[in-house]
Amino acid sequence: MRVWHVVRIWALLAMAAFAAGCGSDDSAPVLPIAPEGHVVVTEVRFGEYLVLTNTRDTAVDLAGFWLCNSPAYLELAGDLEPGESVRIMAGTLGGLSELGGEVGLFRSAEFAAPDAIVDYVAWGAGADRTPVAVQAGIWPSGRTVEVAGPGIVRTLVSSSPEAWVASE
Repeated sequence: MRVWHVVRIWALLAMAAFAAGCGSDDSAPVLPIAPEGHVVVTEVRFGEYLVLTNTRDTAVDLAGFWLCNSPAYLELAGDLEPGESVRIMAGTLGGLSELGGEVGLFRSAEFAAPDAIVDYVAWGAGADRTPVAVQAGIWPSGRTVEVAGPGIVRTLVSSSPEAWVASE
């Protein structure tokens, strides 16, 4: 991961946190990231990769964490240092099609358990784990991110569709 990309993600998250404190559009609810969601999905590049970023000020051991793009699952391993991002290749999670998909980050292999999911994003059509994210209070029911480019990037410190925009 290039340093400029990590800095760009951190800058976007910092601006979003500041903007969230300055008022918002009440018509679009912004849901908080789950308390354990200090490692978050910050980018999905369709057919290429996704990016996980550690937003904590301490390292996170990813052992036991799982990514899900149902029916594809990937167990994670290794440490992610503070502010560090890592790319996960799309082929390891079913390709991450622009037609529709999801990425759920779980702290265990209990993919139907609301207390196991720590971050989530769904786009286009088709997302099997949405009910789990809704039950966990980190994603709104019946919503997905609109796809209008080669990928999506998180711009708000939130787990709602409004936190995501098309990437360049």
